[in-house]
Amino acid sequence: MSLFIVFIMVLSVLGVALNYGLEDSESVKFKNTKFKQVNNLWVTYKDKEKITITSQPDYLESIQVPDISLSDINKQKIYFTTNPEDAIPRDALLDIQTNIVPKLNSLAIACTQDSELCKDLPLKTCSDASPSNPIIQLQITETPSITFNNNCLLIQSPRDSFTMYVDALILKLHGLE
Repeated sequence: MSLFIVFIMVLSVLGVALNYGLEDSESVKFKNTKFKQVNNLWVTYKDKEKITITSQPDYLESIQVPDISLSDINKQKIYFTTNPEDAIPRDALLDIQTNIVPKLNSLAIACTQDSELCKDLPLKTCSDASPSNPIIQLQITETPSITFNNNCLLIQSPRDSFTMYVDALILKLHGLE
């Protein structure tokens, strides 16, 4: 009986030690903010607000994001536009929907090019941006960049790294620097 109790105690200590090690491996720091991995997403809180991204945060530090805040794009009506044929990665769109869209006053969906999928949507590109109607344009390209010029936030990246660029922008918009 005493051997059984010792065995249980050893397993308990081993379990706590292993769990402690896993706890450490499931969190990373992005600049001064700690993120924890939960169900394949990275989660942190800022001012009691939950921020959830798909990309591992410490991989985003080298991505250049312009000096921009939510107030720069949160005007009367914001157009969110892309070419549906670009097939923006679902994770990137989900991260935008979770972290940016709820903070915007009025969002309208648009397309950059006319197509069957866009027949009922307005056509908008960065050239249509104005101080009262900024544009958020997503575009699959060979060369990645995030720019904010003339009231247009343009996110460009190859498909395989697009979500990382969106997540870097999300962290900047939430003031995590």
